[in-house]
Amino acid sequence: MREKGKWLGKLIQFEILYRVCLYLFVNPLLSQLLRLYLNRARSGMTFNSDIVMRFLSLPGIFLALFYMLAGTGLIVFEFSVILHLIDKGQRGEPLSIREACRQALFSLKGIRNLQLPFCTLYFALFLPAAHLVYINALIPRLRVPEFVIGELRLTVSGRLLISAFWLGLYGLAIFLLFVPLLMIFRRMKLSQAIKQNLRLWKQLSVKEQGRLALGCGFWFLAEFLVVDFLPKALLINSDFNRYFLKNLILSPTFRHYLMQSLLIQLAFFLMSLGFLYFLVRLIRTHGVVMMEEEPESEEAERLNEAVSRVRGATAAGVRKIQSWEGLHRWISRHPWISGLTLIILLCFGISEIFPDFITLLLPVILIVSALYFLGAIVTKLRPQTSGKLNWVYVRLHGWLSGRRVYQRHPWMVRVLLTLMVMYCADLYLRPLSREHQPWAIGHRGSAYAVENTIEAVRQAAIAHADYAEIDVQLSADGIPMVYHDPTLTRLTGVNKKVEDLTAEQLQSLTLSSEGQYVKGKIPTLKQLIQTMKTWEGETGLLIELKLVNGNQTELAEKVIEVVESEDFAARSIFMSLDYEAVQILQRQRPQWWIGYCVYGTAGEMDYRIWNWNIDFLAVEESQISVSFLEQAGRAWMPVYVWTVDDYNKMSNYLDMGVSGLITNYPDLAREEIDDYRQRYPQYYQYQGKGYPIYEWETE
Repeated sequence: MREKGKWLGKLIQFEILYRVCLYLFVNPLLSQLLRLYLNRARSGMTFNSDIVMRFLSLPGIFLALFYMLAGTGLIVFEFSVILHLIDKGQRGEPLSIREACRQALFSLKGIRNLQLPFCTLYFALFLPAAHLVYINALIPRLRVPEFVIGELRLTVSGRLLISAFWLGLYGLAIFLLFVPLLMIFRRMKLSQAIKQNLRLWKQLSVKEQGRLALGCGFWFLAEFLVVDFLPKALLINSDFNRYFLKNLILSPTFRHYLMQSLLIQLAFFLMSLGFLYFLVRLIRTHGVVMMEEEPESEEAERLNEAVSRVRGATAAGVRKIQSWEGLHRWISRHPWISGLTLIILLCFGISEIFPDFITLLLPVILIVSALYFLGAIVTKLRPQTSGKLNWVYVRLHGWLSGRRVYQRHPWMVRVLLTLMVMYCADLYLRPLSREHQPWAIGHRGSAYAVENTIEAVRQAAIAHADYAEIDVQLSADGIPMVYHDPTLTRLTGVNKKVEDLTAEQLQSLTLSSEGQYVKGKIPTLKQLIQTMKTWEGETGLLIELKLVNGNQTELAEKVIEVVESEDFAARSIFMSLDYEAVQILQRQRPQWWIGYCVYGTAGEMDYRIWNWNIDFLAVEESQISVSFLEQAGRAWMPVYVWTVDDYNKMSNYLDMGVSGLITNYPDLAREEIDDYRQRYPQYYQYQGKGYPIYEWETE
């Protein structure tokens, strides 16, 4: 029992160290590389299909290859260390994290050369999507975007496709269950491991296959129970960033998310260890043992030579600097000038690489200050104590005591340092305010009638939604029609395109959808607005432009014509998935509230998001995270999330900082937003009704 405890302790120790390095160094470095590359874009980030287009240049291809190599290498390295420690533990041999890491480097041979793209697809996409046994820290899980699943659920064929996809995914994951072990244990390439995996399945007895099937069934059941028990485990890797300390101090919601996220990571890690322990024992009974490089082997010698070269180059650089005697004499004579010069040069250098490095520096200053004061208290209470608690205090106090200015004016230095720390704390912990109060927005009107019909919008108005989102496209005779799909098949059974029929022909069709007894008609945008003006209340329209065959300009002009002729601009906001359509609207009516609808993001957001010339972002919920909303809040960019139908998710997203909920059930969103505003009264930059309009915009 003691040996098993030691084995488990080593694995947990490695995983903690690995994740700390990942969160503090690897993820920020990878993010910064992407940000530096995307700095050529408008804002250091990009959206939708433009993400792929950005990587079609030669530098983009090289960066993509680097990400493939780094990401796949990190995942394989983590699995290799874990499997090495499991194998050593089962054989009762001494456990060493350092030796396991060294052996893991040799396991990376299988992802070299032409195998790399396929290994990336397998380790970085397929395994996280299946989420079966092999859970890594870099990409713990990949989910199919909810808007894709949501659209497919609307039809019988779509639901069948979803079922076939999940059955195929999990079936293939079970079939390839031994591939990572074979690649790591036997140093095989992916293609070789797949062939050997098939042979291994054939060698298994019926009893062993049954035990594996039972284990997979237990995994799926345990995963469902864990996720259901911890519904607020919403933090992702990017949330462990420079704002982590601020959120930890100020937000009880974030602390709740953190606790559940840590628990769910621990649960999946232990589940993965248990299953891997069983798999390693199983394949060893069939003659698959781990290959290890001996210290005197050719591969080991090459690795040692590479490490020696790096050490030698570093030592030579240090000796070169130490040989500059004149520089050392000048520094010793002018310590303050040299120190100030070094700080200024560092600030300029870091600013070139990290434009917002001050947000990286502030939490470091606060943590060091807290450790200093804690050490001072410990030293005051127990002067003879020396340990980790007062290590920072001893070092800093010793350094300060040797400074001439501190020896002459100790209280002045203490007061100045205290004021500096207080100022840093104020800068870092200052809460963000949103531009306007959260909005309830009915998706395609609402789910209480056939989508995009007048009745669906009326139900949103009855629920006191702030806006009803509708989709607008042109008929064959150029009339803006309220309809979502490019074809009429799903709601009318007619296999024709909207653009091929006139407004009169479209309005002769009857709309129906599953779960709705009341049928509907396709309204024109003008008819819908005229009807809404007769209702009580101030519910407006979020009009999404659905272009067809590059008709952005015509569609934008026709929508503008209808909205202005009906004097409905004050109750209308606009968006589109097509960026060109958004810009056409912005150029023609810059005073309107116009946003960009996005389903994919890459990079980090800062104030340069305004170079995109948009007023808000409507973001698919799979892209929402604490860090994304923190960046949006600092850039004063409102974010509306779509499509959120779960009541608990609505509460979570409001706590995280969204400015609008786009949902099929606007009554639930209205109720949750009202409860949220009562629980957390706060200041909003714009206090009026409707979308933000400022005095300078009306001058």
